[in-house]
Amino acid sequence: MPAGQTPHRWQEEALEAVGWGLRRWPSVLVEAATGAGKGTFLVGLAAVMAAQAKAAAALRGEGAKPDAVLIIVGAEQLVDDLAARARALGVDVGVYKGRLKELGHAVTVATVQAAQKAPGVFGAVRYLIVDEAHHAPAPGYKKLREALGARWTVGLTATPFRADAGFEAGLGSTFAATVYSYPMARAARDGIVAPVEVRRLVTGSMLREADLADDEALERAVNTEGRNQLIVDRWLADGGGARCWAYGAGVAHAEALAEVMRGRGLRALAVHGVKSPRSALDAFNAGELDVLVSASKLREGVDGQVEGVLMAAPVRTLGGWMQIVGRGTRRGPWRRRPSCVVWEGADTIEGFAEVATSEALRGLEGMEVKPGELRVGDRVEHRHDAALKDGNVLAVDGELINVAWLGVGSQPHHRLDLRRARPVVLDGVEMAPRSVGRLETGASFTLVTAAEAPSLSWYRYAESTGGVRLTALLDIGSGQSKGLQVSKEGPGAWMALAQAQRGDKPTLVARRVGLVDALKAAEAWAARTGLRSVDLSKAWASRPASERQREALAKWGLKRFSRADVSVGEASLLISTVALRAAAKEVT
Repeated sequence: MPAGQTPHRWQEEALEAVGWGLRRWPSVLVEAATGAGKGTFLVGLAAVMAAQAKAAAALRGEGAKPDAVLIIVGAEQLVDDLAARARALGVDVGVYKGRLKELGHAVTVATVQAAQKAPGVFGAVRYLIVDEAHHAPAPGYKKLREALGARWTVGLTATPFRADAGFEAGLGSTFAATVYSYPMARAARDGIVAPVEVRRLVTGSMLREADLADDEALERAVNTEGRNQLIVDRWLADGGGARCWAYGAGVAHAEALAEVMRGRGLRALAVHGVKSPRSALDAFNAGELDVLVSASKLREGVDGQVEGVLMAAPVRTLGGWMQIVGRGTRRGPWRRRPSCVVWEGADTIEGFAEVATSEALRGLEGMEVKPGELRVGDRVEHRHDAALKDGNVLAVDGELINVAWLGVGSQPHHRLDLRRARPVVLDGVEMAPRSVGRLETGASFTLVTAAEAPSLSWYRYAESTGGVRLTALLDIGSGQSKGLQVSKEGPGAWMALAQAQRGDKPTLVARRVGLVDALKAAEAWAARTGLRSVDLSKAWASRPASERQREALAKWGLKRFSRADVSVGEASLLISTVALRAAAKEVT
C-alpha cells in the first residue's frame, strides 16, 4: 500500500486467497465491488508478484526478467492511474498504450487493445492480471492469453458472470476457481462504498417481451418523446438532477434524454462514440456539467463524482445493472447523499406487472466465498435461502434472483427472469414467489410460501392502494371452495379470517398478532378442519370463469375483471379476497 494508507481487511484476505489459489490452479478469479479499492488491491498484488518473480530468478541464479508481471485493462485512463499507484509503492512499472510503449520493466500496465496488436513484444510473462475479467472468455482475450503464455493468471471483476448464451462462454472456461468474493452489499455494510437506494419511476409504458430481445428492439420501444419527458420529469420531481449519470438504451435514446434534460434547465451532455470521455468527465467533476448521459460509454472503467444514476431503460443483464450502479457507489469528500440513489424506469411487460430490473437484484449480496469453499460451477444453496430446496435460486439481501448454474466447469450465468414478480418481504418475513398470475395493472396475485407456514398455497394480492392480502383457497368438496385470508390491521398487527358458509359469519382465526403467528394460526385452523388448498394448477382452474362468477365479480365492484379471459381460478381468488376484505373491515 502507499505510505500512510492502511489496507482494507478484504484486500489482505483476497491477497492471501489468491496465493492459496495459485498454489492449486493456474488461474483464479476475485470478485470485488466497484469502488471498494479493487485498483489498490490490483497494484498491491502486482507488487507482490514482481517481488516473487525477482526472488525466483535469484534462486535460479538469474537476473530479474522484464515484463514478469503484465496487467491488462480496458481503458487508457486506467493505465495511467494504475501505473501511478504502482510507482507510489516503489514498483518498477512501464506503460503500454497508444503511442507510448514502455517495455523492460518489472511490471507493465497495458490496454487490451495495444497488447492484442503485438503480444510478442512482452518478455517472459510469469503473471498475468486481467482487470474487468468478465470479458476474459471473449475470443480476443483468449487469443491474447494464449500468445502470452503466462504461467499464472488472476482475474478481477465486480461482475463475475457473463450474459451471453453458450456453455463455453462462461468464466469457467478461463478461471479454475473463484477464490474470493467481496460483493457490493458487504462493501456497503463495511462502509467502504455507499449503500444503494432504489426508486422506481413508473412510466405507464407497455413493452412486449420481444422488445427485450436485443438492444435495437429495446431502443425502438423506449425512445419515445412522451416516455422520455415523463421519466425525466418524474426523476427531477423525486430529487434527481446534478451529480447524476443517466443511461439510455442506445445512442439516439441518450441524445434524446440529454435534450429533454437541457430543456428542463440541466447542463446535460450525451457521451458516446469512439472519443475518450475524459474531457466530459473533467467538466462533470469540476461542476461544469450536471448530468452525463450514455448508452454504454460510461458503464465500466470510468469513474466520476457521481451520487446517483438514472436507468431510463430496462437493463438487459445483471452484469450491466451492477456496473451501472457501481458508478455511483464510490465515496469521497464531494459526496452529499449518504447513499447511491438508483432511479429506474418501471415499465409494464405485456402480460405481467410493472417491472424494474432491480426488483430481483436489490442489495446484491452475492456469495461470500472463502478459500477452498467454492469451485466454479458448483451447485450452491445460498445460506440466506434455507427455506428453498432448489439450488438454482439465489437469495440476495432477502430478495431473490433466478440464476442458472450451467454445469461443472462453467461460472454460473445469472439469468434474471423479468417476468417474475418481485419477492415478497412483509414485516420482515421473506416469502418466496413460485409463480405469477397478473390480472390488471395494480392488481396481481403471486403464489408465495413462507418458511414458517409451508403447507397451504398462499396468494398475495397487491391492491392498487398499496395494501397487501394473503389468500388461500380451501377445497370443501363438490367443486366448491372457501377462502382463508391473512391481512394487516395495523403496524406489525395481522389478522387471519376464514370465509363463512352461506349465511354464517366469517370465522376470526387470529387477531393483532405478527405475520408469522397469523400464518401459523391459519395453517393450524385449516389442519383442524381437514381442509386443503385448492390446486389451481389443475386444468379446470384455467377454464373461463362462469357467468355466475362474472356476475359476482361485478357485484363486488370488480367489473373490470369480469371479461371473458378471466379463469375460474382467478375469479375464485378475486371473489374470496374481496369478500374477506369486506368481512375484515367489519371485524376491525
